[in-house]
Amino acid sequence: MKNTYLIHTLLLAIYPILFVYSENINQLYFVELMIPLFLSISITIIILLIVGTANKNFEKAGLIVSLIIFIFYFSKMIYTSFLLENPLFESWIRIRYYLIFLIIVFSFITFLIYRLSGNLDKVTKIINVFAIALIILSILTIFSKISNVKLTNNKYLQAQKQSKTTQYINKDYQPDIYYIILDAYARSDTLKELYNFNNKEFLEFLRQKGFYVASNSYSNYAFTYLSLSSSLNLNYIPKLKSIKDYKNLRNYIKNNNVAKFLKSKNYKYVFFNSSYSVTKCNNNESVDYCIKNSVFDELSILLIQESILGLFNTENEIYRLTVLNSFSNLEQISNIPGPKFVFCHIVCPHPPYLFGKNGQYIRGKKSLPLKENKDAYLDQLIFINKKVRQFIDYLLLNSNNKPVIIVQSDHGAIVSFADNNDWIDPDTKNLKELMGILNAYYLPYQSQNGLYKSISPVNTFRLIFNNYFNAKYPLLDDKSFYSNPHLLPFKFIDITDRLKNNQNNKVTNLKKLKKL
Repeated sequence: MKNTYLIHTLLLAIYPILFVYSENINQLYFVELMIPLFLSISITIIILLIVGTANKNFEKAGLIVSLIIFIFYFSKMIYTSFLLENPLFESWIRIRYYLIFLIIVFSFITFLIYRLSGNLDKVTKIINVFAIALIILSILTIFSKISNVKLTNNKYLQAQKQSKTTQYINKDYQPDIYYIILDAYARSDTLKELYNFNNKEFLEFLRQKGFYVASNSYSNYAFTYLSLSSSLNLNYIPKLKSIKDYKNLRNYIKNNNVAKFLKSKNYKYVFFNSSYSVTKCNNNESVDYCIKNSVFDELSILLIQESILGLFNTENEIYRLTVLNSFSNLEQISNIPGPKFVFCHIVCPHPPYLFGKNGQYIRGKKSLPLKENKDAYLDQLIFINKKVRQFIDYLLLNSNNKPVIIVQSDHGAIVSFADNNDWIDPDTKNLKELMGILNAYYLPYQSQNGLYKSISPVNTFRLIFNNYFNAKYPLLDDKSFYSNPHLLPFKFIDITDRLKNNQNNKVTNLKKLKKL
């Protein structure tokens, strides 16, 4: 057996993982590739040994296994590119015929490989060149994205260390603190103006339970990494210059100043695992309880989504279970003895759109253009409203001490973003939808002390710590910063005045900024 027979097989096993990493490099660490790479290579070698030993021809076995890998990872791309929008068939019929077609193609090519006699070196070399080209292309893409910006010192870590976390605590009352993030939950005026939906019933429920709803609240940043890094560390984010800085924000979300402050007061830190990498559990000494709602992380879901398994909506089932498990597990947390800080990021009503109004599984809405997703978004939001109401009723009924509850979105919705150009140069309509958030507080015994309509997440825990622990955090000016997650996530543009004054001019053209 020549080693060259195996090159294309192993490279094709590696390529999809590198490709997914290159497309999501802002959110993933390189070390996260190790387990998927190990599993992919190991499974490939095992299949290769089985096929090669059974037929006593590893050259042909290598070609067959490469064909299997190609079909597994590339068949969904072919399906979505050429067959998905074909109106002749319903989705389930389309997939069935497509799978039959794949089986026929695989059987026919496998038959041809076994029927070929003589030397297959030329075929092997061609496929080797193809596989090597794919790997080189992925590596170049990775390095090009990394080299777009200069590396800088870890200023955010320095800012964390400078934060004060030793204020006096009132020992008479240590409430459990629940910080619930509902991803991409739009503000009520946005829902009414852009979605023709009145969220009054849900907001009135919150108010009747004793919540204060900040009706004019905007997020401080435009997407999850930045928003949670800021709110959980009680401060704005210093200037970032690199992908390294950007990805390090994930560590600051887990090892945040809110948790440090409360742990110094003998609080337990309960961290909910989501399928999203920024709020994924790891071996973190600061976390006392890691609630795993899903056994899959974001990279695994992305790989499943891009493979043939994605045809069966496997990743959708994972997202659904993660959301449902989050609410189910939240109701059990009150049984943990002692004061605790509970951080739970629920990736909903953020897409994919998988829930109907009553939680039923909705199919076929994930790939719709944004403008056609309004109804799907609203159905999912209505379902989330029901789950939040159920949780709040349960928690208030079953808590010995009245808890502090913050129900907040990290950013708003994005249905008004019709295409990628809106991210490059968003107008005020885009920005108000993206930045307007749900921001509701249940502060027992403090009522509405210090709360105001435009309070933003950066001041959430400054206010709470002042109210309940006699801290002396000054409230910061409520500001909003936009940055383009696709081009320049570190280029923060202050849009506070534009949002408050409802200016209609564009933010700025980020294509020009990229050259600076």
